[in-house]
Amino acid sequence: MPYFRKIKAGLVKNEITEHVGEEGTLFFDVETGAFRISDGVTPGGTLLGGYGLMASDISTDSTFAANSDSFIPSQRAVKTAVLLKQDLLVSGSNIKTINAQSLLGSGNLTIGTLKTRSGVVLVGEFAGNPKVATVTFPTALPTVDYSISITSEDSRFWTFENKTVDGFTINANANAALTSDVTYIAIEHGEN
Repeated sequence: MPYFRKIKAGLVKNEITEHVGEEGTLFFDVETGAFRISDGVTPGGTLLGGYGLMASDISTDSTFAANSDSFIPSQRAVKTAVLLKQDLLVSGSNIKTINAQSLLGSGNLTIGTLKTRSGVVLVGEFAGNPKVATVTFPTALPTVDYSISITSEDSRFWTFENKTVDGFTINANANAALTSDVTYIAIEHGEN
């Protein structure tokens, strides 16, 4: 026939980890919510059924910014985090591509842009016969593989000479003085 023991309620004056009750005495730790049973010898007894939970052990933070090794997330916190997660990225499906190149993966994706240099050469910068002026780029182009367009209100047969990565010389192919400034555009060869 099984034996039953009546549980008595009462407070213990010492720490739970120091308490030694009568053998078979069940006691409850109000700080941790854990039940323990005494063997009559071991301070703190033996823990029954694992650790109890307190409300302070449960986190409702769906960003999980708190130390998740110390807290148990609530069902709502987990559900919110799952709903806010980013979907799996699929190139060309839910994320765009650039020039048919996927944006997924590691590393840097260089977007091709043609290098250009443009500017104005003032009338007073032209000298000599025929009239010439030197253009120096503020920043060199990567190669000499670029095209040059020269325009002005002065009617001339404009040409260029001495093309380098740092600039070129504009030739007006005429000795007559210029009456308007000259503009130029240098564009690297290639495709965008």
